[in-house]
Amino acid sequence: MRSAFQAIPKELEEAAFWMELGYYYLHSRYIPLALPSIAVAGLIAFLMAYSEFTIGWLFVEKASTVTLSMAIYSMVQEMGGPQPWSISVHWL
Repeated sequence: MRSAFQAIPKELEEAAFWMELGYYYLHSRYIPLALPSIAVAGLIAFLMAYSEFTIGWLFVEKASTVTLSMAIYSMVQEMGGPQPWSISVHWL
């Protein structure tokens, strides 16, 4: 990610400075230029999390040694599927 943001031309930041544009304008121009790198980083993070879940599911045999993602999955399955947040809210 660092190299993706360093690859954005420095002239863009200098032009925004000289035209006295705010940081919002500058960041709104940076994000679209770095969007492919952000998407690739998100995809890699998803694949790593998914592989951690599946490998843990294959090799963990005892209930005391489950990973966090496996525990969350089993809690969701025990409740009969994902529950909306509004169920846990207690109205006065």
